[in-house]
Amino acid sequence: MDVVLTNASPIMLGPPSPPAAPHLGTLYTLSLLDAAKRMSAYLGRPALVPEAWNLSSRRIESQFADEGEEYFNYCAGAVAQARSILAKFGIDLDQDVPVRDDVHESRVELQSAVVELCERGEIAERRVEEKWCFPCQLALPATSATTVCFQCGKDLQLRQTTDWFLRLDTFQIFERAIAVRWNPPYALRRFQNLKDINPWYRVQHGNRRLGVPSPLSCGQILDPRLVAALYPTVLRGRGFTGPITLFAGMDIQRKWLVLTLGANRSDALPVGIVNHGVLLDASGRKLSRYTGASIADSSETSEFTNVRAALLSCTLGKDIVAARIPIAAASRLREKAVNCLKYLRLQPTVPDSAGVDVDSGMREALGRVDQALIAGDVTAALAYFRKAVVKTLSNDLIPQVRKQGLRRCEQTQKRLEILFTIFFGPEPRLHG
Repeated sequence: MDVVLTNASPIMLGPPSPPAAPHLGTLYTLSLLDAAKRMSAYLGRPALVPEAWNLSSRRIESQFADEGEEYFNYCAGAVAQARSILAKFGIDLDQDVPVRDDVHESRVELQSAVVELCERGEIAERRVEEKWCFPCQLALPATSATTVCFQCGKDLQLRQTTDWFLRLDTFQIFERAIAVRWNPPYALRRFQNLKDINPWYRVQHGNRRLGVPSPLSCGQILDPRLVAALYPTVLRGRGFTGPITLFAGMDIQRKWLVLTLGANRSDALPVGIVNHGVLLDASGRKLSRYTGASIADSSETSEFTNVRAALLSCTLGKDIVAARIPIAAASRLREKAVNCLKYLRLQPTVPDSAGVDVDSGMREALGRVDQALIAGDVTAALAYFRKAVVKTLSNDLIPQVRKQGLRRCEQTQKRLEILFTIFFGPEPRLHG
């Protein structure tokens, strides 16, 4: 699909991804993003999916003595490795507009956004009571149920300290949230009670070297979650004017979307938010990259494009047990679609009007797929695609073609090939 992007192209943005073996939840988000990008191009409105990496990690802090060439070399290598993994899933990010915290242009825009929040009075120096681990320089809200430091295990101390904080206006955040188009609609319910949100959000951290330097205090870095939340403002600052839609798992709404809706200027607010469910282990606990849910744990024979399609077939917003992701069903559909396309390409067309007009026969079935895509329902679109391929094409039309010959199928071939890339990523291997 040849597409032309402009600064007014719709922007689809997910939370930043750590540059390592992707967690299954991250892959769910990125698969939805990529499918939406391809879907947008198929429907005639190319979309921009900026590359977004979170490279400010306390977990890599000890590997580098300072924020010098070694760190940036590490970032480049880690991102290149992550890109190669995502490519196996057919996931294509727009690298010409990276939103990464090691890119100079992004850092300048992030720092400008923080200064602007100060000028508006939304970030200010305040004395706030928090739970502190002073040896590790970690602070948690006073309302947090945590009593010990997750890093060193020592008891947290309740102290009042003075620093720079973003004031989160919960009423304003909810007003902004209800103005957004939510998919699925019930995902908005998680914003209906914001009483447990800490209204004072620390915007910078000391005793850390890797990250975006704070423009407010020398030697401190901006909070990585605030950095991620301000990505829409960064894109506006870099001249991109298209409407922004955010994609995220429901488990990080409170960590990322609250800040996004509370910190960005009005012209950078999202027009839509797409939420997928949480991936669980067999006992119902949330999977994470810390508990062995990365692609590094998969077998050598895994077909990554089948994992992608299986994730897209899951009902949006519903939690799913990872072991029950329908990978086998996705694999069967993929083979069926490829085999049908191969068969059609091998058939000569016959001038006899008695030959089968596959384009006409597939019009209604493929129309249902298009309607679901227009509605933004990828799961329904994939289900209709399955029915179109398995029932209408394979079971009904191809047996007729064997008896009567083929009169017309060019439009069907083209549409099926493009729809295949939406759900599976790479082009179908028609000559394999």
